[in-house]
Amino acid sequence: MDVDENGPPPLSPRDPEDCAHVYRLAKDVQNRSGIEFGSEKSEDSLFREFFGCGVPVAIITWNRLAGMDLIPPGFIFIHMLWTLLFMKCYPTEGPATALAGGSKGKIDPKTLRKYVHPLIYAISSLEPYVVRICVLTYLLLNSI
Repeated sequence: MDVDENGPPPLSPRDPEDCAHVYRLAKDVQNRSGIEFGSEKSEDSLFREFFGCGVPVAIITWNRLAGMDLIPPGFIFIHMLWTLLFMKCYPTEGPATALAGGSKGKIDPKTLRKYVHPLIYAISSLEPYVVRICVLTYLLLNSI
């Protein structure tokens, strides 16, 4: 990861351009804003631990949602991180709002629901395009 000690330059929060930008956004949700970047391997490990997938998967998912016009107006990538965190942990409302707020503190439960639930629905709309049906292959292989 080619970032200086201050992190990557600020970019539009709407569309992440590279992994370094996403790591920077994720550090805030992880409440690690003042901590220097670690190695790419350690940053990736922490990202996967919090959000349940790697940065490339999060970016590809966001881009597919954008390409299919499934991102509601006013949503930014940080809301995608909240959604991934919610789907990974499935916490109750109190812990979810505290986690999503990151270094800025707890967010309002209505705000969390406003952004997380529509993105979960949007992500589920991608299923026909990203999930491959292996049942036919399984049946064909087992019938031989």
